[in-house]
Amino acid sequence: MRLRSSFLILGLLCVSLAPRAAPGQLTLNPEQIRLAGVATALPVAVAASAAAPAALRLHGSVVAPPQATELVSAPLGGVVQAVLVSAADGVRAGQPVLRLHSPALMGAQREYLQLRLQAEQAADRLKRDEQLAGEGIIAEARLRETRNAEQQARVAAEERRQSLRLAGLGDAQLKTLVSQLAVQPVLTVAAAANGRVAEVMVQPGQQVEAGAPLLKLARPLPLSLALQATREQATRLRTGARVQLDGCALGGRVRGLVPTLQGSNQAVIVQVALDRAADCAQPNQAVSAEVDGVALAAGALRVPAAALLRLDGQDQVFVRQGNSFRPQPVQLVSREADVATVSGLAADSQVVVHGVAALKGAWAGLGDTQPAAVPARPAAAASAASAGGR
Repeated sequence: MRLRSSFLILGLLCVSLAPRAAPGQLTLNPEQIRLAGVATALPVAVAASAAAPAALRLHGSVVAPPQATELVSAPLGGVVQAVLVSAADGVRAGQPVLRLHSPALMGAQREYLQLRLQAEQAADRLKRDEQLAGEGIIAEARLRETRNAEQQARVAAEERRQSLRLAGLGDAQLKTLVSQLAVQPVLTVAAAANGRVAEVMVQPGQQVEAGAPLLKLARPLPLSLALQATREQATRLRTGARVQLDGCALGGRVRGLVPTLQGSNQAVIVQVALDRAADCAQPNQAVSAEVDGVALAAGALRVPAAALLRLDGQDQVFVRQGNSFRPQPVQLVSREADVATVSGLAADSQVVVHGVAALKGAWAGLGDTQPAAVPARPAAAASAASAGGR
């Protein structure tokens, strides 16, 4: 019902629209002004203290840079036997964090022992053929073949040895494996860097494949913030502005502004680089922060947010002068829920705060049915018509 009444008022206003008194003005009679529900108010001057650089309170989350996250993955397939750490635990590089029972590890150790034995046999053959070649008993071509076979066997054994090292076996374990021929089925997975356990991704008894993620570690590196600001708030933000995190003695600087503009989300993402790492800021944590804003321009005024409208791609307000109304371009400094701070407006302006939509529709000429002017008839035709009437 309210929507139909608004369209009716707009229609009556546009149909009976009086001619504009001057270019850039819209003139209405008192009845039209009443139907449109027009009400005005004076803008409020911004106090001197408010003109100083004021902090904007923004909300967002803590973001970890890619290099701050360390992923611990399974070097070989197997069954999780034990998880040795919990979420939020601090760990150091080389500390065991998980144990796997891995048949693949047993197969890799067996292959290494076989290849190492083949390399030793190839080395013995090469030593013998070098002696025979020196005595002229065998040809040089046979010696080259033996030397190539020894090199291939040595490289294959070294490749398998390095794969076991990557799987987590240290030099001491490899020496024990060679000396005792003791194949072990249990693989201990260690942390590759200092950090804090951010997430445990497996449970004991779970089957995992080679390369499957096991843990996520948060390395002690400076994090960043991703704060959301409106487009109006973004006009008061500059790169390098100081940021203070709420509830934490941790600050940072604005690194840049990134407009998202996706669908109905018209927010601007404020990227903040924090000064250092701290336990009070964890990745994905929801936070609030105060960001130093740019000082308001001299002569800034506050008006109700409902007074603002967009005309010709620019922020404007309607200003009343008697029965005439004209749009006045303004520069939007900031906008909150109900109040907007603007510049470029006279302090004594009668700003329209109610009935803005009706005035905007009338200004655009919606429903305008002004009759066309009737053309004047020639004088001779007018005299003939007068004589015939007599």
